[in-house]
Amino acid sequence: MELARRHAVYCRRDIARMMVALRVEFSAREHPVGDAVRAQRRELLERVGRLIAAGRRDGSIAPGPPATIVARAFMSAVEGVVIALAGRIGDDEQLARRVAVGLLSPARSD
Repeated sequence: MELARRHAVYCRRDIARMMVALRVEFSAREHPVGDAVRAQRRELLERVGRLIAAGRRDGSIAPGPPATIVARAFMSAVEGVVIALAGRIGDDEQLARRVAVGLLSPARSD
């Protein structure tokens, strides 16, 4: 949950907005800048995946799809929230945490 909150805070910085813009601009073509951005993204997703796997081992994160898939969903959802709530300081952190809770908590049957 703290990672989601801190990512919301981080995304307020100019460098984070630049990374998002570069990721969009270079996503579908080979270019040294795009390669570097993709490498950074891969590293982040690997770290998040390791955190999810560790949480599953200690029982603090519910079992479910592979940690690599959950890491992608987690980062995409958190980034979507903070992009949609740009300029809403506090709301972005709170809702990023809620997204994290939803993705990492046990599934409920409705």
